Amino acid sequence: MWTINDFPAYANLSGWSTKGQYVCPCCGIETTSRWLRHGKKICYMCHRRWLAPNHKWRLNSRDFDGTRELRNPPRRIDGSDILRQMDESREEGLANGAQPWKKKSIFFTLPYWQYNVLRHNLDVMHIEKNVCDNIIGTLLNQEGKSKDNYKARVDLVDMGIRNMLHPQPSPKSSIMFLPRACYQMTNKEKDAFLSILKNVKTPDECSSSIPRCVHIKQHKIFGLKSYDCHVLMQELIPIALRGTLPDKVTSVLIDFCNFFKKICSKVLNVEFLEHLESQIAVTLCQLETMFPPSFFTIMVHLVIHLAYEAKVAGPVQYRWMYPIERFNRPRRNDDEIDSTLSDNVTFLHPIGRPLGGKRPQKLQIGKRKRIQRLDEQISPQVTHELRWLARGPSEVVRRYTGYAINGFRFHTKKRERHLKTQNSGVVVKTKTSKDEIDYFGQLTDIIQLDYSGKYKVVLFKCNWVDIKRGVKKDKFGLTLVNFKFLKHTGKNICDDPFVFASQAKKGFYVYDERNKDWHVVLNAKVRDIYDMGDEESNKVEEIHEQIMHDTSEDTRNVIDLVRVEVEDDNDFFEVVVDVDNLGDNENEEEEEWENMF
Repeated sequence: MWTINDFPAYANLSGWSTKGQYVCPCCGIETTSRWLRHGKKICYMCHRRWLAPNHKWRLNSRDFDGTRELRNPPRRIDGSDILRQMDESREEGLANGAQPWKKKSIFFTLPYWQYNVLRHNLDVMHIEKNVCDNIIGTLLNQEGKSKDNYKARVDLVDMGIRNMLHPQPSPKSSIMFLPRACYQMTNKEKDAFLSILKNVKTPDECSSSIPRCVHIKQHKIFGLKSYDCHVLMQELIPIALRGTLPDKVTSVLIDFCNFFKKICSKVLNVEFLEHLESQIAVTLCQLETMFPPSFFTIMVHLVIHLAYEAKVAGPVQYRWMYPIERFNRPRRNDDEIDSTLSDNVTFLHPIGRPLGGKRPQKLQIGKRKRIQRLDEQISPQVTHELRWLARGPSEVVRRYTGYAINGFRFHTKKRERHLKTQNSGVVVKTKTSKDEIDYFGQLTDIIQLDYSGKYKVVLFKCNWVDIKRGVKKDKFGLTLVNFKFLKHTGKNICDDPFVFASQAKKGFYVYDERNKDWHVVLNAKVRDIYDMGDEESNKVEEIHEQIMHDTSEDTRNVIDLVRVEVEDDNDFFEVVVDVDNLGDNENEEEEEWENMF
């Protein structure tokens, strides 16, 4: 038994204060925090503690926060330690007067509560949303949401690190120039990044509100819901980043996004999670060499603990807030039928016209007569199903423009021409003697065969991409397809344009403006139905992996801190700040140190 809650409710249920320098409930009093004097906030860095003891980054002070890191990871405390700490803090308190334990949780009245390995879950939903807001706001330098501003740069001066990013004063005025950091985009790059998100068409199962939240002229994204951020982090941000920032910066951010995709997999095993736990430590350390300390809020730090909790408690689908938030969403007009509920039970009506063209292929006359003879003899070789199939399907078939199966809703390409969603993408996985092959297509027709009213079979007719000429992978490991290279384009069964509807998995395609005629392939997931997979499927869900070189081998050459390759020299400086007119409130949370406890 454990609790499922967001982070503010974590404090109410556990009794541990989620404000101040010891805010992390997993690290406890060993939480490493630092007060940023100019930004007036606390940052949580030092993720080198989770690296291997002999890792060379532990001794690298220049690329991190100016210190060496020789400590071990914080030890996770059990229920007995919590009760002991409560007694000690009540009597003596910590040396600096902080009291992280505010109360004794009522759950400790349960006889087994102190023996639970995991008592309160970190909510992946809210962590993912806050991390997404941090990344987007900083990359686009959105006012009020960016973690990189003048105060953040002055904090770098205080810490004595990253001299190339320090504000540069003007000799004749009070203006300060801020060099463009490696993670900041030029205006052209922002246009390219946002245009991909603006023009994307997602399936019904995904979030369709993302394009409405994108404002290209203002270079802003706002109004995102939690599930919008979920789709952005796991699917769209890695695609939009390609070709905008330097490759080494992009690879680290894609690694960070891939972590959330992996941790949300439907199948997890201990070995995979142990590897993921060590991998996210490296990724966070790489982010520490790139982003300013103000970027590392408590939500970014909590990512380091997600793999451990998944190893203890299992997949996050049973432990996050999505089902609870949907259940608690406000309902209006409860006395009337909710149209959103009726959508889920509406059947797609068939057109009901003859198929045209050639008739479906039938069994050979010799085989049909043989089955009839066996049927007359009441032979056990002829099953009941085979008798019906031997008669062949009806010559009149039904055609659909939409079909719901396997938790997905499919539409033909013609039907969705004027829609803002994309439901025509089809992915079929086939097994050969050597490997598994994925075929990618677009749905053009849906046909239902009727075997004398006894059996009905639904076929999908698709435009299939030639896997030899029209499929490739880029340097980040993403799959791209080109629908100018098609295969199985005939209308007959022998041309093999059909698949059973039960075989089809849903995918969708994001147009890559940097590569003409090429689309990035993404797999759609059922939102409200948890896919348990096949009985014999016990391996970790396949994730797009990067095929770039391992950037963790060389610390000095991971990134260049300043963008020096921009086309326009005027783009070298991201922000010009007039220090004399700089107010105390620069769209930052300005809470004093003593009010953080």
